[in-house]
Amino acid sequence: MQCKHNKTLIAVVISTLGVLAASSTAAQTRGSLFDDDDIKPPAKTEPAKTDAKSAPDDDLGLPGLRPGKTGEAGVRFSGNVELGMYRTVGEPDHWSHERIRTSLNAQGSNGGLKWKVGGRLDADGAFVGRGNRYYNADVRDNQRLGFELRENYIDKSVGSWEMRLGKQNVVWGEMVGVFVADVVSPRDLRDFLSTDLENVRRTTWAARFEKFSGDWHSELLWVPVQTYDNIGKPGTDFYPYPAPVTPGYAYLIDPEQKPKNDFSNGGFGARTGFLKDGWDVSAFYYASRDVAQTFERRIVTTPVAATIYTPVHDRIRQFGGTVAKDVGGLVFKGEAVVTSGRRFVMTRLDDDDGLQPSRSVDLILGLDYTPSADWRLNFQVLDRSLTNHDASMLVDKHEQGGSVLTTWNFSSAWEAQLLWATSFNRSEGWINPGLTWKMSPGWRLRMGADFFYGPSTGSYGQYDNQDRAYVEVRYGF
Repeated sequence: MQCKHNKTLIAVVISTLGVLAASSTAAQTRGSLFDDDDIKPPAKTEPAKTDAKSAPDDDLGLPGLRPGKTGEAGVRFSGNVELGMYRTVGEPDHWSHERIRTSLNAQGSNGGLKWKVGGRLDADGAFVGRGNRYYNADVRDNQRLGFELRENYIDKSVGSWEMRLGKQNVVWGEMVGVFVADVVSPRDLRDFLSTDLENVRRTTWAARFEKFSGDWHSELLWVPVQTYDNIGKPGTDFYPYPAPVTPGYAYLIDPEQKPKNDFSNGGFGARTGFLKDGWDVSAFYYASRDVAQTFERRIVTTPVAATIYTPVHDRIRQFGGTVAKDVGGLVFKGEAVVTSGRRFVMTRLDDDDGLQPSRSVDLILGLDYTPSADWRLNFQVLDRSLTNHDASMLVDKHEQGGSVLTTWNFSSAWEAQLLWATSFNRSEGWINPGLTWKMSPGWRLRMGADFFYGPSTGSYGQYDNQDRAYVEVRYGF
């Protein structure tokens, strides 16, 4: 990271924290900084299930907030409004968010039928006016205003099965900030992973059938129309450029090519598992279009020599499983996934599409430790192996990395967090400190920063010029 930028960023954070700490008053509640059940340490008696059907219905509320109001018809409303100000200190310094994000939910039941509808509206001033000086027209059009359907589904019991139809979250993994076994969930990656998981995860249209029998849980899933990762447009802060510029060649990225919305491009899968004597074990199979983009390349020589990349979505198959076990207050977790059909970017120019097909094997191990009521620690190590590696790939045959997350509730109103994620193959990483003030049962203020470092071809290092500080004020109802 560049020293000048770091000093500016640190000064912004320290100044903000000092003003807010001086004016703080005791809050009435304490909760998770991330406000997402999927990354809290499980209870010490049993590893917590992260199944979407077993999670609270209201995933838009915050811990400790007042419940949604119930009208005469038995409809419950909930939601939140958030103002986020993000200042990026790369060259040049600029506001990367001046965003108002509004989410609204309604849910209820009628006889044996339960339902939920919800949506989110974003309006961002950083892409209007001043933003015109930094971002190109495609980025401004993509991010100044946006609406997204969130969870919109119905629940119905069909014999011994529970059925959920509609747009929903399908959560199969339980690691912190890493989507290894979460093979179904598409993501909004325009802000990297530096936001609440409820905002990172995108919902997908699905028919889901679940059955609970004693200690066993079985699930069938059909995704008729897939939702894909949202990576924004080239020129946005966290666009995942596939390869470095080749000397003597222009560098162009075509519009993303998404498969047609027909059943042949959908997904289907099954999962089964059990929860017994502290063991939470599952296995799954899922076949689909990849929610992540693969960048196909073509080379042209007229009118100028250029490498042109097109984001596409491969047809892939994934088999994997998860395991969690509580041992003396420590919760051990593991996830493993084998993926076939995915292609990986190469930099050599003698290949037609610049892609190398390879089966990948992803393995992650984690440990949750709660030494006291005020402290939480999480450790993770990750390994990805490619069975068909090429020397011109930007990744090694075996990629290893890890993360450490520390959370400290140092008063009834304040919570501090520090996340460090790093590669073991090269000197690169991401540091994410944060501080949350629970101002009242309905209000939350969150401050933090993102520091990226490493080579420009690395997963983290490519964002070395995107270091930033941010403040978010949020009201939930």
